[in-house]
Amino acid sequence: LRLCWPKLWRLNSSRPRAAMTMLRFCLCLLVAQQSSAINSTECNGSRTSTCAPNLIQQRSSMFRSNLGSLAVNCAFGSHCEVPSGETWLLDSSVYFETLTIRGTLEWDVSQDNLELRAGYVLVESGGHLKIGTQENPMNRKATVYITKNSNVHDQLGKRFLGGLGSGLIDIHGRKLERTWTLLTITGFPGANELQLKDDPNAMGWRVGDRIGVATTHQGESTMHTITSLGPYKVTVDPPLKHEHWGGFREIEGHRFEMAAEIVNLERSVTITGDHDDFEQTLEGLHTIMTGSGYMDMRYARVEWCGQRPIMGRYCLHFHLMKVCPRCVFQGNAVVEGQHVGITIHGTHQSLVDQNVVWDARANGLYTEDGNEMDNTLSRNVMICTDYRKCKVDWVSGLATQTAGIFLIGMSNNIVENRIIHYENGIWTPGSFRGDGRGAATGKVCPQFHPFGEWRGNVCHDNARFGLYLDNQYPRNLERDADGYVVNNRNSCKWFTADGRDNGVVNEVRDEFNWHNVFVGQYAIGDIQFINYTSINNGHAMYWKQGKNFVDGRLWHMLDSTFAHDPNDNYGVLQVLGPSGPFTFGMKNCKFLGSGPPGIATVAAGQNCGQGGGAGPCNVHYLFENVDFSRMRSNQKFIKFGAHTGGGQAAVQSMFVSKDSSLGGYRSVISGHLNGFQQAPAGCVQLGWEWENALGCDRLVRRFNVWGPDSGQIKLSGNGYQVAENWAFPVEGRNAGFLSYDGYHGSYGAGVLVGESYALSGNFHSDMIVEFSDTELGTYFGASESIQLDVGGQSCELKSSDDRSFICPMGRDGGIWSACPLTIFERHSVIRGGRLECGDPTATRPPVPAPTPSPTPTPIPTPMPSPTPTPVLPEGSCSSFDVWPDVDAVTCTGCTALVLTGPYAGRCDTYCESFGHVCVAAGEEEAENCQVKYTVGCDEEVASTSDMLCTCRLPEATTESPSTTPSSEACAPFSTWPNVDSVTCDSCTALVLTSSYSGRCDLYCESFGHVCVAAAEEEDESCDVKFRVNCDEDVSEAGGATSDMLCTCHLPLSSTATSTTSMTSSSTTSTTSQSTESTTGLQPSFEPVDGGEG
Repeated sequence: LRLCWPKLWRLNSSRPRAAMTMLRFCLCLLVAQQSSAINSTECNGSRTSTCAPNLIQQRSSMFRSNLGSLAVNCAFGSHCEVPSGETWLLDSSVYFETLTIRGTLEWDVSQDNLELRAGYVLVESGGHLKIGTQENPMNRKATVYITKNSNVHDQLGKRFLGGLGSGLIDIHGRKLERTWTLLTITGFPGANELQLKDDPNAMGWRVGDRIGVATTHQGESTMHTITSLGPYKVTVDPPLKHEHWGGFREIEGHRFEMAAEIVNLERSVTITGDHDDFEQTLEGLHTIMTGSGYMDMRYARVEWCGQRPIMGRYCLHFHLMKVCPRCVFQGNAVVEGQHVGITIHGTHQSLVDQNVVWDARANGLYTEDGNEMDNTLSRNVMICTDYRKCKVDWVSGLATQTAGIFLIGMSNNIVENRIIHYENGIWTPGSFRGDGRGAATGKVCPQFHPFGEWRGNVCHDNARFGLYLDNQYPRNLERDADGYVVNNRNSCKWFTADGRDNGVVNEVRDEFNWHNVFVGQYAIGDIQFINYTSINNGHAMYWKQGKNFVDGRLWHMLDSTFAHDPNDNYGVLQVLGPSGPFTFGMKNCKFLGSGPPGIATVAAGQNCGQGGGAGPCNVHYLFENVDFSRMRSNQKFIKFGAHTGGGQAAVQSMFVSKDSSLGGYRSVISGHLNGFQQAPAGCVQLGWEWENALGCDRLVRRFNVWGPDSGQIKLSGNGYQVAENWAFPVEGRNAGFLSYDGYHGSYGAGVLVGESYALSGNFHSDMIVEFSDTELGTYFGASESIQLDVGGQSCELKSSDDRSFICPMGRDGGIWSACPLTIFERHSVIRGGRLECGDPTATRPPVPAPTPSPTPTPIPTPMPSPTPTPVLPEGSCSSFDVWPDVDAVTCTGCTALVLTGPYAGRCDTYCESFGHVCVAAGEEEAENCQVKYTVGCDEEVASTSDMLCTCRLPEATTESPSTTPSSEACAPFSTWPNVDSVTCDSCTALVLTSSYSGRCDLYCESFGHVCVAAAEEEDESCDVKFRVNCDEDVSEAGGATSDMLCTCHLPLSSTATSTTSMTSSSTTSTTSQSTESTTGLQPSFEPVDGGEG
């Protein structure tokens, strides 16, 4: 007190605000001094945290209501509470065990370098934390420091800043006009001056700010400090370690902005905390808002955050906020996160804009449950300094199930975000999380939720996929205000009740992808790419399954550019396209540049006719103004089939056009169909750039037969009046012998428009016959038709015929009852061996009234064994920690209880998803290993959320002596891409590393296989120098190398269908087991993704 009053007098004349703070402090000391004698027995010299506040509360209530200083009202080290109805001011640095706010706590924005330390900061209902406002932001330095102590909240856990109920949190730091920009001139190693696209002063950047520089070469992104500012430039320390591209790169007269992102990681408000054991415990602080209030956080830095072992403990987190337009994360920097940078969970209409996420493990941005909708995720930048750092196992998935933006909630606006060097860029694993998660489980169908606005995103230098819109089929869903699908989720199905296509079209605009291994998806429908640009990706577009647009539009790829810079040694210029009974349209698409030759510029029918691919393979590729003229590489323009062990795609795919895109021909078909060279077709042989195909002036269209397997059937008519060729891949198809596609339940072929055909076979069940596509007839100006005779009865089949209930994926259409064969009067049907013509005027099926929940399926006779048989010996499968979607129960004999949703209730699909084969399948008793009943591996375990699957590695054998391994486990080496002249026993080859980041899992996956083993070779031979895991970069383990030994196997479904055809072709593969002196590779399996193959 002797020192207090003189200091107060001096401050009063020079610094009035500081004098007020000192006055409060002096008064508190006075009260405490006067009360000391009275309370000596109460405190008794105690140093507990409750003594001082008790004294103040007892003796100074007259001061508290007027002064309201947090430092005055709560003692150092106490459990501080801001009472309801009161407003306190944080005007000096404080430290508490915990801080709970039920009234209002305002940060003094006029003071610099204030710090609040606490084990947690909680804003309860009625409370409001204000660290600046939009009108009056905290422009000076402010720090919230979350300490590591023993305090745990029963709902929000430990070490957090968060809110509950109607609590409100406003955190507004100094605004930056831009949080990131681009490099305009390439920076080289040793350079310390960076030329920027935007002026740093205008952006609000300052000397001393830490900035990040993104990789442009699938390398390291680095952090630097600004030492000086100039017009459109900054000087940094330390200098650059690597080359970083800036500005534009020119390819064949076209300029593309392939430039490093420069992100500002500094903010005036910092939320940080103890992190001495951050890498050991995988835990830091977390922030969260849940309830009916809001969190509005702008221009703050959150660092050392996320608690990876614990569900829901993320760096920034909106948790079950429902409709919350005042929930905002804008302009923040998330730096060093152990568990997801930003999570939107059960929240709608929030804004996540202009945030920078730097090294957030698992995912940069995450929509969690599947019901999230109408949120805007815009202009955010997600950078992982090395994808291996962020590719980690997390509570909701494995390391391979990670991305810069990971969306389970699909119906959000995804606009102008940038993702750099994550495992995947933007991933929509709808089928992988097919039943939703958390509170949304069983209430959503993420695979079918439509997108919001999707525009202008950039993915580059990601280790696997850039843009990855996998297995998305947007539909007209009936949803409530919380995003849940109502009416028993009936609107998730392929068709409306009366058989109409239930899809809805989404447009993906202005996407730019470069330096990724893959871009695209396994399967999507009703999604159109407009102004898509691909530069130097390993696959310019990767696609297996598709469908016609529900609204009749034609163009799946519109106004798009595919280019390869010959001065850049990364990537291959190849579009591996989808197949199936539909028309795949490309309009105003150009191909530029040169590079290593791929499979072909456009290859139709990737993985067609096998698991994960579409079928039958008689897809139409419709070209309009598709320009190959500026291709400089020695590469085919088109190819029939890609990465498939079967022969369908090589024979049945077809290209059609009405302009000069196909050299002036109306149709281009496989050269194997030699019967089409005869009149009336009169097709002519084309050159090698067209894969020696046949160019036809006549219109060739698809013809399909849907229904059960009727063995081999025969199509007779023009184009098929030649001797049959039984060699692979033709297998009699040139003479009209059609084999059944068992995955999709159909037969397929090509026919000439306007001609007559006859179909013969042993038809023992009803079969639907279908011709061409309505869209093609409209495009070419007339309703196209053929005349078909079956059993002496003839019908005219038209392109305009009704397609109700006919699904492009057949019975392999996925979950939600797949695509069951449904026949009604408008279909032309083979019945009793004769053709019955459809009635186009027939009444559509009535829409049924809502029905109660289905009755339980009758229980077959239970098996006595507690697990599916046969039992597998130890080592027959990978460890359970790599099995996806295990429902908490594992059993002996390579058996686990797994979720049905992502796998259509089929164990063969499940086992195949992570490189295994199915041995047995069944339903369990009461969530345990006891078998209730068994089904075949390829049968659906219906009306249940989980199933018992027994899975083995492809090489493993069961204890049954009658079981033998397949004689062929992979496709012929002639179909393997980028082989470096050396092939070995047991499905192993020496392959180039450049397009696959040195990883054999990415190489094998690129042509529909799974990786079994990976290694570096000795002296360009089959001898192993050292082994690595399938998902490891060979060059990282042993230094730079241009090739690697990869062992690749077909999934079970592919192996079964391709064995016969492969034995008839010439290959260098043998069935002998490899030894240590040859490959000697050890299996290494890891789930790859939510798709198959």
